[in-house]
Amino acid sequence: HVVEPEKIEKWTDEHEWDEFSEVGKAMKADYVVGIELEEFSLYQGQTIFQGRAQVHVTVHDMANDGKTVYEKRLDRIVYPPQGGVATSDKTEEQFRREFTAVVAERIGRCFYPFDHRDDYAMDSRTLD
Repeated sequence: HVVEPEKIEKWTDEHEWDEFSEVGKAMKADYVVGIELEEFSLYQGQTIFQGRAQVHVTVHDMANDGKTVYEKRLDRIVYPPQGGVATSDKTEEQFRREFTAVVAERIGRCFYPFDHRDDYAMDSRTLD
């Protein structure tokens, strides 16, 4: 079972916390997946969108006092990888949604098998 995001958001808004394990304890979770966005930007200059993110993923085992049982710092995510998208072609909201989906997919890859060839032709995805 996954704890409802609204419940987590409410608790984190109302409490001071420093460690993901504190949230896990409050939610009575078995495991906590911690996602830290160390970098997140949408622009390459003022008129070009090119998303950049640096992400650190951890998993904490709450049955073992919140011990970190998995940790990975993802390679820097750049989207689209070979250039940008003119701000006149898409709204910031559209581009943010696309880039956030790319970041989420990369985070998900920590937990399931995937085909490395999926990243080829990543630039063409921005043309939709």
